[in-house]
Amino acid sequence: MRIIFLDFDGVLNSYRTATACGNYPHDLSPESRQMFDWISIDLIKKFCVAHEVKIVVSSTWRKCFPHELLARVFGLPIIGAIPLRISDGGRGLDIQRWLNKNPEVLEYAIIDDDADMLPEQMGRLVKTDPHNGFMWEDYLRLHKIFGVAQKEVSLPKPRDRKERCNCVQCIDPHGIEIIKMPSGKDLAIGGTDTPDRFRFCPFCGGYIPKETAQEVLCEKQNNKGETASDDQR
Repeated sequence: MRIIFLDFDGVLNSYRTATACGNYPHDLSPESRQMFDWISIDLIKKFCVAHEVKIVVSSTWRKCFPHELLARVFGLPIIGAIPLRISDGGRGLDIQRWLNKNPEVLEYAIIDDDADMLPEQMGRLVKTDPHNGFMWEDYLRLHKIFGVAQKEVSLPKPRDRKERCNCVQCIDPHGIEIIKMPSGKDLAIGGTDTPDRFRFCPFCGGYIPKETAQEVLCEKQNNKGETASDDQR
């Protein structure tokens, strides 16, 4: 079995997220959940799914919330928590107590912004920066500890957003229409409704009223009809 001992504060939240959100999370309310770094959480989740790794909570959050609830809230494969500290031996001693009771664990890593670990655990520590939390270099360090290769992911290239356009989305039932850009280029875009009766342009990020889109579409269709009549003549 592979295990990650996971801290929360300084890992799943940080000075960076607290600055952006105005505070640190203190509970599991919807407001507090928004103060966590969900990109960091998703990176850890992706690693666990890809390499069949389970999580044991080493954070002080284990004192306030059962690990089953933390698993549901964060969508992480959490199976337990280390015992509460009974002596001032540091978190590393608590982790070792858990390992002693679970000899089936063959490999483990520790993700923590502190380094109060036993000397033999330091080579398995992913020490995060409390200012930034769990970042890309920590994700790579996790791969190195477990001796697994990072799987290549084919990512789409970001759209070129240098040019703001005045285009409108079509409401063609097939969801595709060729729109003439101010630059003279043709752009193929899809049609996606938004709840507020507006259309969203994926190129410029602008919202265009449906009525405007309808007018332009009708004009395009009329022009096509006139062209077809001319051709028949």
